[in-house]
Amino acid sequence: MTLNTDALIVLTGTLSFIIFLLLHFIAFRSLKAEHLFKGIILTFLAALGLELFISIYFLKMTGFLSLFLSVTIYALMAFFYILCIFGPYETSIRMRLIREISKDPQGKTFAEIVKLYNERVILNNRLQRLLGSGDVRLENGRYFLGKNNNAFFILDSLAGYLHAFIHKT
Repeated sequence: MTLNTDALIVLTGTLSFIIFLLLHFIAFRSLKAEHLFKGIILTFLAALGLELFISIYFLKMTGFLSLFLSVTIYALMAFFYILCIFGPYETSIRMRLIREISKDPQGKTFAEIVKLYNERVILNNRLQRLLGSGDVRLENGRYFLGKNNNAFFILDSLAGYLHAFIHKT
């Protein structure tokens, strides 16, 4: 039985996403929090490379459109996972509080929660991630921008333009 081109495109895109998840689960077991962004980019690119290799060499998918659609399916699935599942779990204060509270069946007092997770912990976690990604650098006890252009700046600029457009009087 041979698969038609449409099914092959969807199958390779989905298989690549599954490979991405497996690489992600394996790599992130030993990855430090400050390297999360680099780790997610590297696992995404590794699975993308494997997809292209499998598509071209094993499945003989040579048409640009077929490859483009397969990569698009993979990228959208990975984007959804990162944006809607992984991202909030790693960065959401609410989710972190829920995790901390759920660890104790008797519940936690406010003082116990503050000991585990407070402004200092939140700020330290965020700064460590920014330092690890190279977006921020630390010199002589002072923080500086490490990169002048990255995804955060692009998104912030876009959001600024949209905000100005929406609130124009």
